[in-house]
Amino acid sequence: MINVTILGGNGALGYSVVELLKKNPKIVLKFVVRDKALSAQNTVLWDYCSTLPQQLRETDVVVNCARSTNFGANVAFNKILIRSLPPSVRLINISSNAVFAKPNGRLSRWLFKGDAYIREKKLIERESLNRDNTLILRPTVVTDEGGWKSFFISCKSAGRIIGPVGGENSRVKVTKRDYIARTIENSILSNQYVAKELFESHAPVGTVIGREIVFGENSYNFFNSSIKNILLIILSSWLVPDSVTFFIQNAILTRTESSDSDAGDSELVIEGMTRLYLFGDHTK
Repeated sequence: MINVTILGGNGALGYSVVELLKKNPKIVLKFVVRDKALSAQNTVLWDYCSTLPQQLRETDVVVNCARSTNFGANVAFNKILIRSLPPSVRLINISSNAVFAKPNGRLSRWLFKGDAYIREKKLIERESLNRDNTLILRPTVVTDEGGWKSFFISCKSAGRIIGPVGGENSRVKVTKRDYIARTIENSILSNQYVAKELFESHAPVGTVIGREIVFGENSYNFFNSSIKNILLIILSSWLVPDSVTFFIQNAILTRTESSDSDAGDSELVIEGMTRLYLFGDHTK
């Protein structure tokens, strides 16, 4: 029997992983919880900031699907986890192929370090690479999870979808939660090779979205607005420290949390980091 402890089992991806692993008779599952009221025989109580519990140090495999909206806190708890687990524990950490994203244009690529999400993932990967017995999984665009799921729903209801000029040549790697969960299960049961990116298909961006895209006259990497575009270039450049990018992006996300993302019959202009991920230099 293999003892597996899961962090973030209540999230979209974590739920898929749990549902799959529960069916495997070779695996004994435990879950990390923050609330004492949720403590049970198959749980490990941890607040993600204090000393790592002994139960986590004694398990066979830790699957880390946990992530909050606080970029700095995500990096901090991963450092505790990675540095505190003994080498005997296999750690499976979920990253993202966003770490390979590149803007179009030589100067933009030279300046680019990443937005807060990409920086978070890069910092955690750097820490993970210092530990033996650690596997980094990098899912590509996960079409049935989180922000991507909302984006594709918005595309279906939009009257017209606008992309950047030249975007018609973009090809995007996509996957779904179940595929990632199966890869995690296989990684627990064996030490099989895992590719640097997890994806099921690699298709033209229009095929991925499932709608015709109108490609406009603007070729900016992020926004049609030159001012917004310059601001994001600066925010995502190596000129700005990680802590500052984390603070600003947390503030922006908090302010826009309640905004309506339903495009209805209106025009949907693909902008921001979504534009980079779907049309950046890495998609050519």
